[in-house]
Amino acid sequence: MSDLNQTKDLCTTADSQFARRMLVRAFFAFIEGLAFHLRQITLASCREMPNFSEAEIYALAEKKYVVTEQGKVRETDNYLPTAAGFLFTLRMYAKLHGAEYEPSRDSAGWADFKIAMSIRDSITHPKTAEKLEITDAALVTFLQGADWGRASFLAMYEACEEADRHYRSIQARQNEGRD
Repeated sequence: MSDLNQTKDLCTTADSQFARRMLVRAFFAFIEGLAFHLRQITLASCREMPNFSEAEIYALAEKKYVVTEQGKVRETDNYLPTAAGFLFTLRMYAKLHGAEYEPSRDSAGWADFKIAMSIRDSITHPKTAEKLEITDAALVTFLQGADWGRASFLAMYEACEEADRHYRSIQARQNEGRD
């Protein structure tokens, strides 16, 4: 988050192609790192919960199993694509809290988020020098996509907090009945 804040400040005070590329990289490093962390928390907590399917647990672990030519089962990595992994992570973390959360994908923000990913891809895997340039219009789209991503995290956290409050009130009522 510190990197993200510093690169935002850099874009504001000394806008340059370097600052723009750093902002895009820092944002996606933050998003992907936070999503990975939330999947790990969910994975560590959900194994004993009956409301998580085996498939969801495998997806959280980012593993798959294949049969080798020798007829043996081997575990391999199965990294989640950024967009799908982001949506999956938000749903699963909310599910861990007993909340239902569905990120809004019918808004311009989701479309901008996907375009922001393509901007990230073009600067991390450039095929031409022009692909390293982030135009003013692309920067605006990126910022709108980033806002959608941040808002989605915050809405998911709010759904979790609401579910946590609900379960705490049930627990409190149950405890009162025991006295």
